Amino acid sequence: MKTLKVRKIGSFLGTILPAEVAAALKVREGDRFCVFSDGLGGVRLTPYDARFATAMEAFGEGRRAYRNALRGLGK
Repeated sequence: MKTLKVRKIGSFLGTILPAEVAAALKVREGDRFCVFSDGLGGVRLTPYDARFATAMEAFGEGRRAYRNALRGLGK
């Protein structure tokens, strides 16, 4: 288990990723993250993937457009 300290950086809160954590996430300076709620009070941090983000936007639009049909299929 690795613990990180939260620090004030200007008007933001942030933390420094140790080299081994950055290597495990395969991120470098300037990369972006996605943060997801795990539904249990925690979060999941993953590297940003533009293709995945585009696919999730398309899914969200389809889910809204076909909400009633999807509910019917779920019965």
